[in-house]
Amino acid sequence: MIGRHDILFETSSPPELALEAIKVIRLTWSTAIIEDALTGDSLEQAMLGLAKTPEHIFIYRDTDVKKSWEVNGAVPENRNSMVHFVWDEKTLAVIVDDPNEKIMQDFLSSIGQIVSDISQLRLENLNRPWKINDRVIRLQAADRHHDDSSFKHGVIIREDAGISRDAVVVLFDDGTQGTYLDNGLEVEKKIK
Repeated sequence: MIGRHDILFETSSPPELALEAIKVIRLTWSTAIIEDALTGDSLEQAMLGLAKTPEHIFIYRDTDVKKSWEVNGAVPENRNSMVHFVWDEKTLAVIVDDPNEKIMQDFLSSIGQIVSDISQLRLENLNRPWKINDRVIRLQAADRHHDDSSFKHGVIIREDAGISRDAVVVLFDDGTQGTYLDNGLEVEKKIK
């Protein structure tokens, strides 16, 4: 980077924040090239949720900028034409040349707003109707109006917190597992 600045965003889900931040950047840089910074592989599969999000990501403004970085490296002409993401389990680092340049200010402000929105959603979800180890039942789809014998009993073994939705993973007494979105809990309820 030319005049490297690391801006740190604390979050419970850095890979998801990185993908959401890329979407924000693409609103301005519509022809952005997004790649794994270590392998050079395209991240289009990760953007679709079909592959793991790498821990180091380069976002080039466009194909010409990517070529210029590859040929010329960190020269003044490439200033603020690429953003570098690095994440660990609690933090997304957004690395830019000059965070005071208008376009970078806009990117960073938008990412900060995403973090704020996520935090607010997390606070709103503190009163969810479940916790790890809660006993739950799943109504069998064909038998929703029958007695309790048609239900599967289980225990919540994991919560998967996401940016746009949360889910719980249930281990049923028969050994099967199911994942259920918090906004689709009509098929589950907590056993008191």
